[in-house]
Amino acid sequence: MPPLPTEKIDALCDAVREGLGLPSACNFVELSLPQVEKWLRIYPALKSAVEKATADHEHRMIQLAARHAEKDGKLAIAILERRHSQWNKTERQEIRQETQGTVSPELLRALAGAPERVRPRGDTAPKASRSILST
Repeated sequence: MPPLPTEKIDALCDAVREGLGLPSACNFVELSLPQVEKWLRIYPALKSAVEKATADHEHRMIQLAARHAEKDGKLAIAILERRHSQWNKTERQEIRQETQGTVSPELLRALAGAPERVRPRGDTAPKASRSILST
C-alpha cells in the first residue's frame, strides 16, 4: 500500500464497502476527491483496494437480493434480466419507452378509432342552460 494516511484510506475503503460511491466516501472521510483520484492513478495497490471494496459491496447486495428472490420470483427474474443479457426481453424495453403516461396503449388505440364530435364555435353552452337563458 502507498505511503498515504492509512487510517483515512482504511476508512475510505470501508465507506465504499458499505455502499458509498467514491465522491461521497471521500466527503465522509474528509479527503479531497481530486487528491484521491490522483492517488488512484499513482498507486495501483490503492486502486485495487478500492475496487475490492466496491466488489465486496456488490457481492453483499447480490447475496441479500438472492435471499429475498427465494420468496419473490419477480425479484429473481429482475436479477437475471440485469445480470444476463439473454434474460433481458427487448419487447419489455420497447413497451416502457412507448408508454410514458398513465393511459394504456389499448385505450389510446380505441380513442384514435372513435368518431370525433365537434360543436360549432359559438355553441359552447350546454343545451339546458341555453334554454334557461333564452326564456
